[in-house]
Amino acid sequence: MSVNLQIILGRVGQEPIIRHIDGGRTVAAFSVATSEKYKNKAGEMIENTEWFNIVCWQGIAEFCDKYVKKGAQIYVEGKTTHTEYTDKDDIKRYKVEVVAHKIDLIDWPDKNPSPNYHAPENRPQNAYQQEPVQPDVMDDDSNVLPEGDDLPF
Repeated sequence: MSVNLQIILGRVGQEPIIRHIDGGRTVAAFSVATSEKYKNKAGEMIENTEWFNIVCWQGIAEFCDKYVKKGAQIYVEGKTTHTEYTDKDDIKRYKVEVVAHKIDLIDWPDKNPSPNYHAPENRPQNAYQQEPVQPDVMDDDSNVLPEGDDLPF
C-alpha cells in the first residue's frame, strides 16, 4: 500500500488560468502560498513562504474558474506529481504540481458573496470535491502496469 496525499492551506497567489483542451475537458492552474513565522537565534522574526502549483481538472476546474480568486484562503487536497519535459530551447525542465481532488474556500477576498451561494448541491458548505481525474499522459496504455509476476517492484 502507498499514499500520495498533499494537504495545503494557504492563499491563492494568482487568478486561476483556465484552459479547454481536447474533447472539451477543462483544466485550471494557479499557485498557493503557505507561510510560517519563527524567531531565529538572534530573536529576529523570520517568515518563510512556500509556493505550490495547483492543477484542477473538469468539474473542480470549473468551480475554480467561478469562485477561486487571488488572495482567497483555500484548502487543497490532492496528489503530488512530478513531470519532466524538454522546452522549446531543448532544455530539460522539471515541474512539480499538486493535482487537486478537493478544494475548500476558507474565506473570500470580497466578503459580499455568501459562503452558501457557491456550494454545489450535495457537497459540504464551501467545498468542491471530485474523484481524481487522470491528466492527458494517462490517456494511452503506456502507463498501464503489466499483470501478474511482471510487476516492476
